[in-house]
Amino acid sequence: MLPNRREIDPLDQFLARLIRGKSTYPGCSDFRSHLYGHVDVGCLHIRPALNIDSPRDRARLVAVSDAVFALTRQHGGIFWGEHGKGLRGAYLREWIGPEAYAALQGVKAAFDPSGRFNPGKLVSNGGAIMGIATTPFRDFNAPEGDALERAFRCNGNAQCLSYAAATPMCPSFKATADLRHSPKGRADALRAWHKARQEEGPDLPRREADLRAVLDTCLSCKACASACPVQVDIPTMRAAFLADYFARHARPMADRLILAAERFSPLALRFAPVLAPLWPLAARLAECLTGSRDLPRRIARLPRDLWLDEADLADALPEGSVILVQDWFTALFDGRVQHQVIAGLRVLGYRPRLLRMRPAGNAAQGAGDRAGFEAMARTLVRRLDRAAATGAPLVAFEPAFAMMLRQDYPRAGFAPPPVLLPQEFLSAEARRHRFPQARAGQTARLLSHCTEATGLPEAGALWARVFQALGIQVQTPATGCCGMAGLFGHQNRHQAMSRKLFDLSWREHLESGETVLATGFSCRCQAERLSGRVPGHPLGLIAKALR
Repeated sequence: MLPNRREIDPLDQFLARLIRGKSTYPGCSDFRSHLYGHVDVGCLHIRPALNIDSPRDRARLVAVSDAVFALTRQHGGIFWGEHGKGLRGAYLREWIGPEAYAALQGVKAAFDPSGRFNPGKLVSNGGAIMGIATTPFRDFNAPEGDALERAFRCNGNAQCLSYAAATPMCPSFKATADLRHSPKGRADALRAWHKARQEEGPDLPRREADLRAVLDTCLSCKACASACPVQVDIPTMRAAFLADYFARHARPMADRLILAAERFSPLALRFAPVLAPLWPLAARLAECLTGSRDLPRRIARLPRDLWLDEADLADALPEGSVILVQDWFTALFDGRVQHQVIAGLRVLGYRPRLLRMRPAGNAAQGAGDRAGFEAMARTLVRRLDRAAATGAPLVAFEPAFAMMLRQDYPRAGFAPPPVLLPQEFLSAEARRHRFPQARAGQTARLLSHCTEATGLPEAGALWARVFQALGIQVQTPATGCCGMAGLFGHQNRHQAMSRKLFDLSWREHLESGETVLATGFSCRCQAERLSGRVPGHPLGLIAKALR
């Protein structure tokens, strides 16, 4: 039988007073909290806005807990925790009574006579019971402005410990089933290193070696930056750690070569006609020097009348112009997809042009080369600003590049103009204009880049909307990471993990016999090297269907 309103009011009013900061209970005044929970069963989670590192706020938390417990006892309620039962063990004896508690002690004595299991939690036959005032919590707050703040905010919810093949988070945990190689485990290692670094502890070298090992398996898919409830962004914190580490240690030769390749990629693109015959040999040499395999063997070559230089941006562009913005990998090595994107936009009536490529600094940022990243970012933002001033839409057909501009650039203090993904641009256009209709019978499976799927959860649905407007049937199945992730899948030491991730959720689609499309450059490379099939870009299918 449900209690009547009069019976609920005291606790209801108490919670309301806590939220408003007007509680009259000792130690509970000026108290703020957030409420969330399960509306179906009326279960409330109260997250106090307290600094648990502070003795004063820890005492306030004790006062609030005592007051809530007293009210639940008074009105026949239950004071418990969905996950944090251990800290409430100090209230257990009073709640269930001495007789029932003695029975639990008997069970404890029979099955755990040495008190080895969860000592001090809930039931004890001699030792002290943990309480909110006495349990030694780990530090919850990093120093203000610290780059590792999110590692301290990890609350152990373990959403990253997912074995589901078709969910993006966390690829390296799926492949290893090892807690250390998860955002949760890496946050633990980052906190331990942070403490050793701050205190200059004797175990700092060991902590650094352990941390480098667990961060090395991170694919930088950025799923933890969006899918984790508290956004424990491991790639960004890895960059901060590496910046600190390599300020004190020499970088490996392989890292320096990769950073140089990114920095000088515009020069390589300019001299592509000269480099093209030599590139297969250069790629094999690069594999030996960087400990990699399966690097691209061809340099992209496009008609230069499609390029937009600085001088071109000073003039008005024709109506219907679309400016395509590229990262250095697609610009240098993905000529086939560049042709597909251009053809797809042209058949829809647009005038695509390629903005002269400037690297975004992805490799530099990931390696902790802050100065290199910031220099490239400043140059790119200036070019994007000039391109945006023409009034033509900016579109990036490489999802990881577009997500970097949205997520990492603002965090680093840069404000690039809006750069759309193709499906964002075309779905908006489909609402304003009627697209031509494709011939019947065109179907395909479209697989999204994992960074795109987490950073823009509606990415697949937007593509489906575009294809529906064209009369083409496209499935957008959920997939996890393909296992390539930029250079990760090329590195020799990551081959087993890379292949396992591909087998988990990508291989079945590539072996289905259906037309497969992939939005990411890395994904297309991985599919080609591990299945022999080369997925096309969605705009390539549009070009083919409407010709």
